[in-house]
Amino acid sequence: MRKLAFRVLPLSRFSRNLKGMEVHFSPDVETQLQQVASANGKDAEQLVKDTVARMLENQARFIAGVQRGIEQADRGEFVEHKDVLNRIERLLHS
Repeated sequence: MRKLAFRVLPLSRFSRNLKGMEVHFSPDVETQLQQVASANGKDAEQLVKDTVARMLENQARFIAGVQRGIEQADRGEFVEHKDVLNRIERLLHS
């Protein structure tokens, strides 16, 4: 069974270890962050924190999905390429 080399750490562990992290943005990006944050009723720092948290959650889900796919393929549970193309073709023309 193949395993992915990438391991996702819990967000609480990131927060504890990287609490003092600083990220610097260009003035243009800072302006955009301020505008988006303001439009969403947040400050720029909270917007960045929320965005990074969502990105990490999405990455963890993606990695877990890829791992499930690898495990399914290792068990021989997969769809042949021609069958995938047929399914896509049916979806596009329905």
